[in-house]
Amino acid sequence: TRDLPFESEGAPGPRFMPFLLPIGLGVLNLFYWGRALSSKGGSQSRMPGARAMIRPTGFVLIAVLLIFLWEHAGAVLTILICSLLELKILEGYSWKKSILVGLIISAITWALFQYLLGVPLPGGLLEGLSYLRI
Repeated sequence: TRDLPFESEGAPGPRFMPFLLPIGLGVLNLFYWGRALSSKGGSQSRMPGARAMIRPTGFVLIAVLLIFLWEHAGAVLTILICSLLELKILEGYSWKKSILVGLIISAITWALFQYLLGVPLPGGLLEGLSYLRI
């Protein structure tokens, strides 16, 4: 959304929500960590250990990978790669199920944006998909 406006016709534009979302999530994280460090009702919550942070860190790393690959590899391929990583590595599904679900998610996303919404996704390495008509 880097080339899209924050405001369009006096209303929030297409860049507004992607900008606002991480700010809101950051504030919610601050509240979460503040609550985790404060004591409630005599019992004090402890900060999670390194082992407990492996999975959430994996989700964050996959999200960062998605951001970096989105324009260059293209949306369909990026969704496939990131869903495979999440399903196989973080969730522990079999390769067969991970590949099948990744392909379904990629195909549904492509069809939803390309045909129902009429918004082309970044093609990247699979640029020809943006010209394909069913």
